[in-house]
Amino acid sequence: MTKDVTGRENQIRCPKCHKQVSRTAYTPLHHLKLPLWTFSYLLLESIQLFPQLLPASLIQRKLSVSSSTSIRLKRRLQLFLSEFIPVVKHIITEDIKKEY
Repeated sequence: MTKDVTGRENQIRCPKCHKQVSRTAYTPLHHLKLPLWTFSYLLLESIQLFPQLLPASLIQRKLSVSSSTSIRLKRRLQLFLSEFIPVVKHIITEDIKKEY
């Protein structure tokens, strides 16, 4: 799966058999009906507000979406970030072992 599908930002295809697959398949962004920029915007917002939480009401206000959509986006963001916790922990442990 190496070729982009023109007109579809989220699709890639096999150059041999032409089968199309979503880049976000089997991730927390699977079946996301909104553009990918909305999720990246939320990710940057949550990083900037780090000690604080990102409330669903703020998501609803900033993106002009319904309350159920904002709650679902917040949950997807939480799932997305929870997958990185073991990876980040492993990287930090390796850095500490290298330094000391």
